Amino acid sequence: MESSLFPHRPGVYTLLLAVTAATSIRVGKLGIHQFPVGHYTYTGSALGARSTTLRHRIQRHLRPTKRLHWHIDYLLAAEAARVQTVLFAETSEPLECPIATAIVGIPGADIVVPGFGASDCRRGCPSHLCCFPQTPYPVLVDRVAAIYHAVSTPRRVEIGAR
Repeated sequence: MESSLFPHRPGVYTLLLAVTAATSIRVGKLGIHQFPVGHYTYTGSALGARSTTLRHRIQRHLRPTKRLHWHIDYLLAAEAARVQTVLFAETSEPLECPIATAIVGIPGADIVVPGFGASDCRRGCPSHLCCFPQTPYPVLVDRVAAIYHAVSTPRRVEIGAR
């Protein structure tokens, strides 16, 4: 993946991924969880300098091998999971929780792992990972993009085939 597609700036991002086969994964201290087939969203932030810019954080998520540190690392290490699209916005505002909360409100959203990606969340987010087992992928992308448009100017990068 061309690294110049992602800026060396702070921001917020949402990975849209597919889980193509039901799978059981140990998610760090959250334990073992079942991930059904479906489309998923994971929202994170990269608000620091250097190693925590959008470019560094997203590129890290897209690398096939890495040390498993964050909850999302465990899911992305599964053979059945693959990132399809990245939506992101350059901002220094802490928009991760408002965006994740808005995504939870999209019709058809299912929280399969409470607290996933939200262990350091002080706003009480139920999860920064949502599963959409029945929502068509183009509809999901449009709904997430609309959430971003409400708070910022988003950019979208297609990663792989659906």
